[in-house]
Amino acid sequence: MRPILTVLFSSILLAACGGGSDDGPAAPGNPGSPGGTGQGADAPAAVIAESNYVSVAQKTLAANGFLVDSSAILPVGAEVVAQPELVQFAQAQIHKVPGWFARSPVTVAGATESITERCSQGGFMTVSATDANNNGIADAGDSLSISADRCRDGGVEINGSLFFVFTRVSGNLESYPYSIAATITYRNLTLATAQESLTGNGSIAIDARVDSPSQSNVRLDVDSFTVSYSYAGKTDTQGLYRYTVALAQTRSTNTSSVNGIFVSSALDSRSVRIATTSPFVTQAANRYPSSGSATIHGAAGASVRVTAVDASAVRLELDANGDGQYEISEVRRWNELH
Repeated sequence: MRPILTVLFSSILLAACGGGSDDGPAAPGNPGSPGGTGQGADAPAAVIAESNYVSVAQKTLAANGFLVDSSAILPVGAEVVAQPELVQFAQAQIHKVPGWFARSPVTVAGATESITERCSQGGFMTVSATDANNNGIADAGDSLSISADRCRDGGVEINGSLFFVFTRVSGNLESYPYSIAATITYRNLTLATAQESLTGNGSIAIDARVDSPSQSNVRLDVDSFTVSYSYAGKTDTQGLYRYTVALAQTRSTNTSSVNGIFVSSALDSRSVRIATTSPFVTQAANRYPSSGSATIHGAAGASVRVTAVDASAVRLELDANGDGQYEISEVRRWNELH
């Protein structure tokens, strides 16, 4: 199991397309705000019907790849073709934070100092650190911004900005144990290869306590976060709104729950709301959860319930008319939802 901060950044750059299958029609009515006709959290709700409930479940579960490592929760989404290169950039930044603060030549407490570095294959990256108490380390009240201008490294071009505002830092981010609370904001952060590009916008509040690579607790709160993914001339978008993730890792298990609103171009830019009714538990030796349940809500009270049967099978149940009775129930293998 990987350190939780690495998990956070790498998984934000996971599957933005969510995989494909036939979708049924959609109708107005937001699960978070009935009758919604707007965008984002107020987007109209997607219909969930016999023709598309498996697809809706797959896409909604894949949405967790925005925030958490898909191997730590519900790994059912299609993966970005150049995922390793995209992940490496995001992973590298968190490990550089202590070094950047130590290098910043701050002479007045609270002043902002900037360092501009040339990237290995061209372009520049500018790091600006605000050290509120001038102690040379990242701690509460400090902030950091990373801005990339055509920065090329490992065949990936990076543009846009990433901002950190720290409200709690204890321990050393380069070792264990440590604790961190921060808000991380993406502003048109774009990672592009010759085949694809991925752009993130929005803010994520993280509260993490990490005792070791295999022992951690983390909560992520997302008011609004969107990702746009382009590949082979096609662009897909997804958004998470009023979305929370809770994760607990031990040597033997990953326990997770998610709640919030998901909007996707794969759902005709309509929304569903996912609510975890029983946390999902994945054994360390397995890829998929062996227990746990969540319900995905759509238009007119329709819903699909997803329940882990064991580490290889999942039960999908459809309530198409919103009467609280699941008229369709089937068991599939987890890997069928890819």
